Amino acid sequence: MAQAASAGCGDALPYVKQLKAVLKPIGFRFVSSIGFINAVGRNGGLFAIFPIVGATRLNLEASQIGFCMDVRNVAGLLVT
Repeated sequence: MAQAASAGCGDALPYVKQLKAVLKPIGFRFVSSIGFINAVGRNGGLFAIFPIVGATRLNLEASQIGFCMDVRNVAGLLVT
């Protein structure tokens, strides 16, 4: 059994080539990014991490941070 499993591994693509093949289609990247945005927004990253990063690293004002948070909500509304 172990010989059969190892015999099929000789023609497997390296990890980097597999990753490039998966990430090449624009549709997959688009759907994945929407899913990632929704997951972060639902798990509190929207209200905890984004304002801190916006204020400390990007030097955004409160109104600019709020606008960015609203853009995520509108994008989620358009997707659903």
